[in-house]
Amino acid sequence: MKKKICSIALSLCLVSSIALAPLNTTSTTVQAKAKKVKAKSVYYVPGSSYAYHSTRNCRTLRRSKTIKKITLKKAKALKLRACKVCH
Repeated sequence: MKKKICSIALSLCLVSSIALAPLNTTSTTVQAKAKKVKAKSVYYVPGSSYAYHSTRNCRTLRRSKTIKKITLKKAKALKLRACKVCH
């Protein structure tokens, strides 16, 4: 009987310590690090461009006078596709 009471008490202690422990501590750390990562920048020509470029020195941009730097997310929102030359 004494063994049974001790095992029940130990079980309750373990369950209560698990319930009190913070959940997903590693995922919150990963999320915090992900926010620190900078968004990837790409280049495009506003008004006449249908593609984004990984580098400002892409040969298809040689004659372009207005080259803007934007995030990849914004380029996709503008429905630009990846350049066939530099991607």
